[in-house]
Amino acid sequence: MIPENNDNNIQENNKKKEKNYVIKLKILHAKRFCDLIESIKDITDQVNWYFNKENGIDCQGVDGSQISMIHFHLNKEYFDLYKWNKNNEEIKTFVIGVSMNQLSQMVKEWK
Repeated sequence: MIPENNDNNIQENNKKKEKNYVIKLKILHAKRFCDLIESIKDITDQVNWYFNKENGIDCQGVDGSQISMIHFHLNKEYFDLYKWNKNNEEIKTFVIGVSMNQLSQMVKEWK
């Protein structure tokens, strides 16, 4: 059974999707980013990515023996697109923990 107002359903679904994200990114230098991910993966598997509305992205991690710490910052200007969802204006910063091995497998497709 096909709904009568198919265009309205599409618009409603798009609005729902629009509310479901906090930030959209498009990477300007995908090759460099992939190389960065590969380098971090060789040091540690688990890192935290700190996304900040005004300042860009920070990444922090520690190697397994807790001798080396990784920290780097990517300004918003590093990205072709750094868009914060207007529906989530109250969120200024959020953190996600990421497995670098899994992220490395994903970004290998970008090269």
